[in-house]
Amino acid sequence: MFVEEEKMVVENVCDNTYVMEEETTKTPIPKIINVETISEENKNMENKNVNEQLISPRFEKQCSQQQKQSRLLELQKRVEDRRKWLLNAWSEFQTEMQLFNTDMDCLVNECQQQQQKQEEEDSNTQQQQQNQNFQLEQQLALHLITQQQTQQHKLIEAAQAQLAIQ
Repeated sequence: MFVEEEKMVVENVCDNTYVMEEETTKTPIPKIINVETISEENKNMENKNVNEQLISPRFEKQCSQQQKQSRLLELQKRVEDRRKWLLNAWSEFQTEMQLFNTDMDCLVNECQQQQQKQEEEDSNTQQQQQNQNFQLEQQLALHLITQQQTQQHKLIEAAQAQLAIQ
Protein backbone atom coordinates (compact mmCIF):
# COMPACT_ATOMS: atom_id res chain seq x y z
CA MET A 1 0.00 0.00 0.00
CA PHE A 2 1.38 3.38 -0.97
CA VAL A 3 0.38 6.99 -0.49
CA GLU A 4 1.25 9.51 -3.21
CA GLU A 5 2.86 12.77 -2.16
CA GLU A 6 3.11 15.64 -4.61
CA LYS A 7 5.92 17.66 -3.04
CA MET A 8 9.06 16.56 -1.33
CA VAL A 9 11.49 18.61 0.79
CA VAL A 10 15.10 17.87 -0.02
CA GLU A 11 17.87 18.97 2.32
CA ASN A 12 20.95 20.46 0.75
CA VAL A 13 23.58 18.99 3.01
CA CYS A 14 26.31 21.47 2.11
CA ASP A 15 24.71 24.59 3.55
CA ASN A 16 21.73 23.09 5.41
CA THR A 17 19.12 24.83 3.25
CA TYR A 18 15.90 23.27 2.07
CA VAL A 19 14.78 23.08 -1.56
CA MET A 20 11.23 22.35 -2.67
CA GLU A 21 11.20 20.07 -5.66
CA GLU A 22 8.10 19.24 -7.65
CA GLU A 23 8.16 15.51 -7.64
CA THR A 24 5.66 12.75 -7.15
CA THR A 25 6.86 10.02 -4.86
CA LYS A 26 5.23 6.96 -3.49
CA THR A 27 5.72 6.54 0.21
CA PRO A 28 4.90 3.24 1.86
CA ILE A 29 2.30 3.39 4.60
CA PRO A 30 4.01 2.60 7.92
CA LYS A 31 3.57 -0.95 9.07
CA ILE A 32 4.22 -2.58 12.39
CA ILE A 33 7.47 -4.50 12.41
CA ASN A 34 9.13 -6.41 15.15
CA VAL A 35 12.53 -5.75 16.67
CA GLU A 36 14.05 -8.79 14.99
CA THR A 37 13.16 -7.33 11.59
CA ILE A 38 14.74 -4.01 12.55
CA SER A 39 17.84 -5.82 13.73
CA GLU A 40 18.10 -7.71 10.43
CA GLU A 41 17.62 -4.49 8.47
CA ASN A 42 20.36 -2.82 10.51
CA LYS A 43 22.72 -5.69 9.76
CA ASN A 44 21.86 -5.45 6.06
CA MET A 45 22.57 -1.71 6.09
CA GLU A 46 25.94 -2.30 7.74
CA ASN A 47 26.91 -4.67 4.97
CA LYS A 48 26.17 -2.13 2.21
CA ASN A 49 28.38 0.74 1.25
CA VAL A 50 27.49 3.59 3.63
CA ASN A 51 28.33 6.19 1.01
CA GLU A 52 25.78 4.71 -1.37
CA GLN A 53 23.15 4.49 1.37
CA LEU A 54 23.44 7.88 3.01
CA ILE A 55 24.85 10.41 0.54
CA SER A 56 22.71 11.70 -2.31
CA PRO A 57 24.10 12.23 -5.86
CA ARG A 58 23.45 15.97 -5.51
CA PHE A 59 25.65 16.00 -2.42
CA GLU A 60 28.41 14.18 -4.32
CA LYS A 61 28.53 16.92 -6.96
CA GLN A 62 28.33 20.01 -4.75
CA CYS A 63 30.40 19.25 -1.68
CA SER A 64 34.09 18.90 -0.95
CA GLN A 65 35.65 15.73 0.38
CA GLN A 66 35.86 17.26 3.87
CA GLN A 67 32.13 18.07 3.83
CA LYS A 68 31.38 14.55 2.62
CA GLN A 69 33.43 13.07 5.42
CA SER A 70 31.76 15.38 7.96
CA ARG A 71 28.31 14.41 6.70
CA LEU A 72 29.24 10.73 6.72
CA LEU A 73 30.43 10.95 10.33
CA GLU A 74 27.27 12.83 11.28
CA LEU A 75 25.08 10.18 9.68
CA GLN A 76 27.07 7.36 11.25
CA LYS A 77 26.63 9.04 14.64
CA ARG A 78 22.87 9.31 14.03
CA VAL A 79 22.73 5.61 13.12
CA GLU A 80 24.70 4.71 16.24
CA ASP A 81 22.44 6.93 18.40
CA ARG A 82 19.36 5.25 16.92
CA ARG A 83 20.86 1.82 17.63
CA LYS A 84 21.57 2.82 21.22
CA TRP A 85 18.04 4.16 21.58
CA LEU A 86 16.60 0.95 20.13
CA LEU A 87 18.75 -1.19 22.44
CA ASN A 88 17.65 0.91 25.42
CA ALA A 89 13.98 0.71 24.38
CA TRP A 90 14.30 -3.06 23.91
CA SER A 91 15.89 -3.38 27.36
CA GLU A 92 13.10 -1.31 28.94
CA PHE A 93 10.51 -3.41 27.11
CA GLN A 94 12.08 -6.62 28.42
CA THR A 95 12.10 -5.21 31.95
CA GLU A 96 8.43 -4.25 31.64
CA MET A 97 7.61 -7.71 30.30
CA GLN A 98 9.40 -9.32 33.25
CA LEU A 99 7.39 -7.17 35.65
CA PHE A 100 4.20 -8.01 33.76
CA ASN A 101 5.00 -11.73 33.88
CA THR A 102 5.76 -11.50 37.60
CA ASP A 103 2.44 -9.73 38.20
CA MET A 104 0.62 -12.34 36.13
CA ASP A 105 2.29 -15.17 38.07
CA CYS A 106 1.22 -13.54 41.34
CA LEU A 107 -2.36 -13.17 40.10
CA VAL A 108 -2.46 -16.78 38.89
CA ASN A 109 -1.11 -18.00 42.25
CA GLU A 110 -3.63 -15.87 44.11
CA CYS A 111 -6.49 -17.24 41.99
CA GLN A 112 -5.29 -20.80 42.56
CA GLN A 113 -5.11 -20.20 46.32
CA GLN A 114 -8.61 -18.71 46.34
CA GLN A 115 -9.91 -21.66 44.33
CA GLN A 116 -8.22 -24.13 46.69
CA LYS A 117 -9.64 -22.28 49.70
CA GLN A 118 -13.11 -22.32 48.13
CA GLU A 119 -12.79 -26.03 47.40
CA GLU A 120 -11.76 -26.66 51.03
CA GLU A 121 -14.71 -24.60 52.27
CA ASP A 122 -17.03 -26.46 49.91
CA SER A 123 -15.58 -29.76 51.10
CA ASN A 124 -16.02 -28.74 54.74
CA THR A 125 -19.57 -27.59 54.05
CA GLN A 126 -20.30 -30.85 52.26
CA GLN A 127 -18.80 -32.85 55.15
CA GLN A 128 -20.86 -30.87 57.65
CA GLN A 129 -23.98 -31.48 55.57
CA GLN A 130 -23.20 -35.20 55.41
CA ASN A 131 -22.65 -35.30 59.18
CA GLN A 132 -25.90 -33.43 59.76
CA ASN A 133 -27.75 -35.81 57.40
CA PHE A 134 -26.23 -38.80 59.21
CA GLN A 135 -27.35 -37.41 62.59
CA LEU A 136 -30.86 -36.81 61.22
CA GLU A 137 -30.93 -40.39 59.86
CA GLN A 138 -29.83 -41.71 63.27
CA GLN A 139 -32.52 -39.65 65.01
CA LEU A 140 -35.13 -40.87 62.54
CA ALA A 141 -34.00 -44.48 62.97
CA LEU A 142 -34.09 -44.11 66.77
CA HIS A 143 -37.55 -42.55 66.55
CA LEU A 144 -38.77 -45.39 64.28
CA ILE A 145 -37.27 -48.00 66.62
CA THR A 146 -38.90 -46.31 69.62
CA GLN A 147 -42.21 -46.10 67.78
CA GLN A 148 -41.96 -49.77 66.75
CA GLN A 149 -41.13 -50.80 70.32
CA THR A 150 -44.11 -48.79 71.57
CA GLN A 151 -46.39 -50.53 69.08
CA GLN A 152 -44.94 -53.92 70.06
CA HIS A 153 -45.60 -53.16 73.74
CA LYS A 154 -49.16 -52.16 72.90
CA LEU A 155 -49.63 -55.38 70.92
CA ILE A 156 -48.18 -57.43 73.77
CA GLU A 157 -50.47 -55.68 76.25
CA ALA A 158 -53.45 -56.23 73.95
CA ALA A 159 -52.50 -59.89 73.54
CA GLN A 160 -52.11 -60.30 77.30
CA ALA A 161 -55.45 -58.62 77.84
CA GLN A 162 -57.02 -60.93 75.26
CA LEU A 163 -55.48 -63.95 76.99
CA ALA A 164 -56.68 -62.75 80.33
CA ILE A 165 -60.23 -62.49 79.00
CA GLN A 166 -60.16 -66.02 77.64
